Amino acid sequence: MPLSRPQPKIAVVVAVVVAVVLALLLPSAALAQPVASSTITADGVGDAMLGSSPQELADALGADYDIGDEIRITVDFDGRVISRDGVVQFRAAMTNNTDDLTLFIVSNPEYTTAPGVGPTTTIAEAEAIYGDATLAWNNDNKGREFVSFADGPEGRIAFRTPGIGGT
Repeated sequence: MPLSRPQPKIAVVVAVVVAVVLALLLPSAALAQPVASSTITADGVGDAMLGSSPQELADALGADYDIGDEIRITVDFDGRVISRDGVVQFRAAMTNNTDDLTLFIVSNPEYTTAPGVGPTTTIAEAEAIYGDATLAWNNDNKGREFVSFADGPEGRIAFRTPGIGGT
């Protein structure tokens, strides 16, 4: 069933467990040079892999990337901000009191899934690729709104809208 409300853009998140996937759509700066591969997969973002330590992440990305000091990424998670030439590429969070990176939050439009769905993709555009959309939100998840697709990517990729829960 097609959506009748305005078509918000979606954020793409890669996480170990979809149940703990949380993302913030943060404004991204002008288009920047992404990592060698800018593809979002169930295993990571470009050359950044889930389960890596911050040092392993830095080694994988190379000297062109700045891995920020640990900060509060969202109200729920601590992590690192990954930048290149002063432009945020993505965020890497650590969950479950571990030093390993277990969640990537992508708001840079240079990063997409293999078929091309990324942070600036509208829900209608994503439906053309992945099939019918279903919106979901939950007060227990701070009212965050996510969208899933009938034929969406398998595994640990989730899409979050900038919508406000219940609207």
